[in-house]
Amino acid sequence: MKLLSQYPHPMQIQLCMVGFYSSFSASRVIIRQGHRPFYFYLIISGTVMINEMAKSESTGEMYVTTRCVLEKGDQFGETALLLNTIRNATVVAQSDVELLVIDKQDFLPMFDAQVKNAQGAKNPKEIEHIQ
Repeated sequence: MKLLSQYPHPMQIQLCMVGFYSSFSASRVIIRQGHRPFYFYLIISGTVMINEMAKSESTGEMYVTTRCVLEKGDQFGETALLLNTIRNATVVAQSDVELLVIDKQDFLPMFDAQVKNAQGAKNPKEIEHIQ
């Protein structure tokens, strides 16, 4: 699966074993800013917008700004999982989107194993994946 080609082969196998399929129609919220994290997401098809609520310094009013648009092959949701913080943005389906979803309890051990393996890695591609 080309979607997983950026990951080392052992991690590709683990992702396929623990991941589950989910889909959202356009305009549906997938992740809400300020909520606790439970999942990591890989985009199988479609696009999502990464939106952030901010407060205007001049008026004090809240507004939404779109940081970026992600598409097939991109991932999101890892930052809050890795840092054990609340979500720093709201992710909204821009089009109908299909996702491979990894639960926090499965994601964190996989990531920890990759960090430990990278500490002894000689292949720059392995190290690049972790960063």
